[in-house]
Amino acid sequence: MGEIDIPVFETKNMRSFSANGKIVYANGSEEMIPHGLSEVAARAYKKRADIVSVVLPSGVKRIGASAFSWCTSLESIVIPDSVTSIGGDAFEYCENLASIVIPPDVRTVCKGAFEYCTGLRSVTLPEGLEKIGEAAFHGCESLEAVKLPESIFTIGDNAFLRCKKITEIEIPSRIAEIGNCAFSECDSLMNVKISFGAQYIVSGKIWLGSGAFSHDRKLVSVSIPKGVKEISGNTFEYCESLENIYYEGSRSDWRKIKIGKFGNDKLNGNIFKRAKVHYECK
Repeated sequence: MGEIDIPVFETKNMRSFSANGKIVYANGSEEMIPHGLSEVAARAYKKRADIVSVVLPSGVKRIGASAFSWCTSLESIVIPDSVTSIGGDAFEYCENLASIVIPPDVRTVCKGAFEYCTGLRSVTLPEGLEKIGEAAFHGCESLEAVKLPESIFTIGDNAFLRCKKITEIEIPSRIAEIGNCAFSECDSLMNVKISFGAQYIVSGKIWLGSGAFSHDRKLVSVSIPKGVKEISGNTFEYCESLENIYYEGSRSDWRKIKIGKFGNDKLNGNIFKRAKVHYECK
């Protein structure tokens, strides 16, 4: 008997309940992906510029490194809830990919997973996600909003570097590390809120990496929790519009924070007019 084409039923969050999967090519031809596949191998479809859409079959657990990288015509992919791992660079340079829903059991968005997906406008991150890896969304210049889940623990270096359309970001209270240049060159970013009450459970210190918000020239306000003990050099470099810092702790607590002397002119008052710090904010 021939392959049975089991229909795909889409829910509000675009999850698929299809047993089989399917790849659609630019010439209109289709390729079935049979149920039973457990892994999309590393580099399996790398540089397949003729792939337009993909529905992965239910049961797939892993998407390998660079599996769909440089699929420059890829417009949509449905990833089943069975997936627990998305490898590094899995979708890098998929410049026509418009949206992505990360399955609920994925704990890490690996290094460069969606780097330079320049057409990516929408990302849904699951509760339970703990880490966004280095350069995971670097260069996603069409990405307009990101809702970080409460479970997020680490945001890696360059994670959202050059995401030019994000206007605000709220970082949940479990955060321990915001990496170097994590939100740098986000040209539209105006407001950053690191949730009050945030405190790294082990050391009691939240680390803000070098250049974490550098070159965010429209950044107006930042909320900083008492758990921050150090602000690295260049964290707010060239944030010349920064006017208000809302700090959870007292004035004496603020004075105990180690603030890097270089590139934090709005905090140290070296070049630009110093931003106003509002203390004991709740």
